[in-house]
Amino acid sequence: MRVSESSSWNFSLTREEILRRRVERDEIAAEIGRLQSKLEQEDRWFEAISLILPAQFKATLFSIMPASDGGEATRSVWRRAIEPVISAATRGLLPKEIAQGIRDGDNEEVKERLARNPNGLYAALERMEDDGQVVRHADKVYSAALYDALSQSGDLDDDADESGLTGVGLFIAKFILENGPIRPKTLMEALRNNDEFVERVTKNPQYGYSALSRLVRQGRLVKDGALYAVPSQKNGPSGVSPPNGPDAGSSKGFFE
Repeated sequence: MRVSESSSWNFSLTREEILRRRVERDEIAAEIGRLQSKLEQEDRWFEAISLILPAQFKATLFSIMPASDGGEATRSVWRRAIEPVISAATRGLLPKEIAQGIRDGDNEEVKERLARNPNGLYAALERMEDDGQVVRHADKVYSAALYDALSQSGDLDDDADESGLTGVGLFIAKFILENGPIRPKTLMEALRNNDEFVERVTKNPQYGYSALSRLVRQGRLVKDGALYAVPSQKNGPSGVSPPNGPDAGSSKGFFE
């Protein structure tokens, strides 16, 4: 069987050749998907170990690693999808709310990227923050204009405190608040000793490190040398619990 078409140019293909090329195309797509998945796994590993690397070595390591997000074209795609969601907001948005806004939009390319690699959203937000397009306060993201407006009206902190922590984030934050600044190793031991999280940590050793990194990005925790602390503990001694008296208000709003 031959397939032909006549117009300003002519061609003739067999059915077998068309099917063969389709199989080749699908194999290429599958290989790209496999490699993309592998690349995302490697990026998550580097993200996790970056929490425990000395600053000088980390700077050297990541300066020689090429960007894995596809370069400026990919960055533009992400920004075009994020900007309308941020600009339309009248309050700060959690990253998950920004993600939902993208899913509700009509940018199919970014929807696909988001489904394949959710970390791409965090990377794009960090770049936009570096460029001054957005501002992160607590665990919410604001357009620069909205942040300025809420700051001037005095409503910024009330807006930021509307959201709270759940799951492993809540466990980590409470553990650090109760035990003082800690090293990642101490936290990993606590997670392995917790019935709710032991299976996840066993299956994915990066689980706790990724949660730590996420809390730092959200402004819930700060990294002080090799230690992680809630902001009010940054200069406090390790192992000292927060006060319980009337002045123990430094953590107010942390879990609200």
